Amino acid sequence: MSGHLPIYEIERDIIARLKNDKRLILSAPTGSGKSTQVPQMLLKHGLLGSGQVVVLQPRRLATRLLAARVASELGVKLGEEVGYQIRFENVTSAKTKIRFVTEGVLLRQMIEDPQLRGVSAILFDEFHERHLYGDITLAQALDQQEKHRPDLMLAETRTDPSARYIASFEDEVFASRRKDRPDVLVRVFREQTLLLETEVEYDAAQTLIIDIELPAGSAGLSSEFETLSNLVGRYSKAPPAELRETETQRDLTFLARKTGWDARMVAMLALADQFSRLQEIGGAVPSAFFYALLRAGVPANFDVICKLDDEQLTAAWDEALAQGIIPQYGPEVRAGALAAISPLRIEKVLNIPAMDGAAPMHELLSLSNLNQLESAEFSYAAMAST
Repeated sequence: MSGHLPIYEIERDIIARLKNDKRLILSAPTGSGKSTQVPQMLLKHGLLGSGQVVVLQPRRLATRLLAARVASELGVKLGEEVGYQIRFENVTSAKTKIRFVTEGVLLRQMIEDPQLRGVSAILFDEFHERHLYGDITLAQALDQQEKHRPDLMLAETRTDPSARYIASFEDEVFASRRKDRPDVLVRVFREQTLLLETEVEYDAAQTLIIDIELPAGSAGLSSEFETLSNLVGRYSKAPPAELRETETQRDLTFLARKTGWDARMVAMLALADQFSRLQEIGGAVPSAFFYALLRAGVPANFDVICKLDDEQLTAAWDEALAQGIIPQYGPEVRAGALAAISPLRIEKVLNIPAMDGAAPMHELLSLSNLNQLESAEFSYAAMAST
């Protein structure tokens, strides 16, 4: 286990809360050890008994990678004490004590076995990214805990923008925290303006904050999207849209290892490029715009993106620009992107059946006396109410 991660400063509190109250909400920044270390804490302190902890993940790729990481830290073979389960893929065994799963897998298990026999704890990881299945599984788990399984431990983790870990930079501070090495933060200034602040690198090899001051009038920094794209381009001749993560082609894992970036970021870059190249988009929406939406937490589903209105799209792009996630684009590029997505928004609504067995909306509207403009306005109103 990575005993120097910030999460270990509250290890005793985490264990005590779950022992006494059986419920825990844990908010901490990225990199603090929530996803990989909390399940190991439960195992180490004997809270699982003869059962297992189920760790719910919103994405399949993260499910695989986290399971592999925890198995590596524990020194066990993936699929034995630590495993994962996603749709059409079950890498677990009778020995499994820590099982990473996607939302649909846990929901199906609850339907088949509502009392969750053999499960001692459920960790709803990255709950701020949850989908409908996540809400349903949490509600079902709370109901079972209250009515039939008072022993069931439930924990929720989230990366809250308001949550801050106070990094240890001074000798006396990190020594008091029983840390062998300090943390490092890189900040870039132009004159008195803070242009960039990196995430904290925990347990770094040096004891310092690095302040880099750019000369007045110097060129701005590359955006996150540009930096990641350039790094990926160094190690991959294929465009991001062609990157794959399968049993025989582990592009994302390879590039994450080579670039030092989280595999999830590389996956977002690849998916953003795929969306930008879709025939219905026709290249009118830069992949950086899709990357900004994915970074903002929009589900990786093209239909969901098409349902966002212009105000939501613009707000996400503005926020990404302000944070240095994407580069600046001219107003004509943004207008073209909105113009490309707008008709798709109406098309998606027109082709969604109103209820089981009902005709799509475009067929229902064909029976009305509405003209094209009125039909479009009606579609917008219908979409806003869903």
